[in-house]
Amino acid sequence: TSSERRASAHQRGYDRGHERRRRDCLRAADYACAVCGRLASVADHKIPHRGNRQLLEDPSNYQALCRLCHGKKTAAGL
Repeated sequence: TSSERRASAHQRGYDRGHERRRRDCLRAADYACAVCGRLASVADHKIPHRGNRQLLEDPSNYQALCRLCHGKKTAAGL
């Protein structure tokens, strides 16, 4: 319901370690989207972690995406 609050980003595991993995992912991809090649600004989890710390922290589970491709992926429920 609308009265239920989503856990904070930090509570969901988005801490300093995540920020480092995000930055490393984007740099490794040379800031190119894995789908379309445009400028990537999102470090996407290939497999949604849904609280699974192992998936959240696994650098091989990250891919660089542009906002448009990330939005499409999210809308498709992938």
